[in-house]
Amino acid sequence: TLASYSFSNLTTEFAGTDLSFHLLQVKGTALLLNRKLRPYFSPRMTIESGQQVLVAEQPDFEDPADLAAWNKTTRRYMHRDVFKVDWVVGMEWDFLPRHSLTGYASMSTYSENSEYEYWNGNRFPVDEEVINNAGEQVVQQYRSRDDIFMSLRYMYRF
Repeated sequence: TLASYSFSNLTTEFAGTDLSFHLLQVKGTALLLNRKLRPYFSPRMTIESGQQVLVAEQPDFEDPADLAAWNKTTRRYMHRDVFKVDWVVGMEWDFLPRHSLTGYASMSTYSENSEYEYWNGNRFPVDEEVINNAGEQVVQQYRSRDDIFMSLRYMYRF
C-alpha cells in the first residue's frame, strides 16, 4: 500500500494568475502467484482552485461601443474550482522469466464549479453554453471532460 500527497502553486505576478493544486493518491497492490502477478487499484484525487488570467490587457478602441461590446464578449479570468478523481486499475504479470505484460485502465471524473469572468465584471458558470451578458448573447464552448484511457504493454528483457 502506498499513499502520497503533493501540493503545487502557480503564481504569475504580472498577469494575476494564482492556481493551487492538491493531489492525493492511494495505491493498493496484491502479490499473487509467487509475486509474478501484481494487480493494483489506485484512485487519485486532484483539487484545483484559484484564478487564471485568460486575457491580460484590454485593446484600445476608438469607438466606446466597440469597447463595451468587447467587454461583454471577452473573458478576462477563469475562476477555477475543480475536483477530479482518476479511478485506476491495473496489473503487472511476469509470465515467463524475461516476458511480462503490464496493463491498466483509468477513468477520470470531474466535478467543476468554475466560472468565467468577463471584462465587464459579470461571472457565469463554465458549463453554461449560451449566456446573456448585459444584453449581449454569448456562446461559451464547454467540453465535458470525463476520460477513459487503457493501455496494454508487452515487455521482453534482454
